[in-house]
Amino acid sequence: MALGNIVSEVFDTAREMLKPEGEEREAPFGDAITILKADHREVEALFESILEEKNLTLRGQRENIAKVLAALTLHAKIEESLLYPAVYGKTKRDTDERLKVLEAYEEHASMKDLIRKIGRADARDESLKAKVQVLSELTKHHVTEEEHEFFREAREVLGEKRLIAIGEEIRKIKARAQKRADPKSKALAARKKPSKSSSRSTIKTKK
Repeated sequence: MALGNIVSEVFDTAREMLKPEGEEREAPFGDAITILKADHREVEALFESILEEKNLTLRGQRENIAKVLAALTLHAKIEESLLYPAVYGKTKRDTDERLKVLEAYEEHASMKDLIRKIGRADARDESLKAKVQVLSELTKHHVTEEEHEFFREAREVLGEKRLIAIGEEIRKIKARAQKRADPKSKALAARKKPSKSSSRSTIKTKK
């Protein structure tokens, strides 16, 4: 079974999460960096479950891979839409600070390319775990640089007030993501959506 449909849905959902909506339920607390570091720990745990769990079934492996792809995709969308542009706007061209932002974008691009390859792979493909291992290593490298260099720079150029404001936006996005992922919410949305047949019958009635 291919993972492509899962990945496609993940990207669509991530894009939807970044669209402005009305009042939404928020996640707990923390500025932007605190929240993003928590995301890093979540992804590390997922990679560990995929790569080190010996008794994981094929279904369990597929589900955990889908989870890590979803987590990485939404995380990257949040950083590229909120934190990276904010830091970029506070740096000058041809400086080490600007270079760090551009490197972060490029590392994300490499990771997203591999995410797409994993999404196109069959769950029984013997190279699937190798691809996930490489994605894990790319992610680990990116996280290390981000937490030791980029986040430090972000704190310096943005300040606490701006990071708290970005954190608020991140919590709203995550709340919408959680709401959309809830099976009950999906079922309710499906019931509310009119079918094509009912639309046609309504048109006929009006005639």
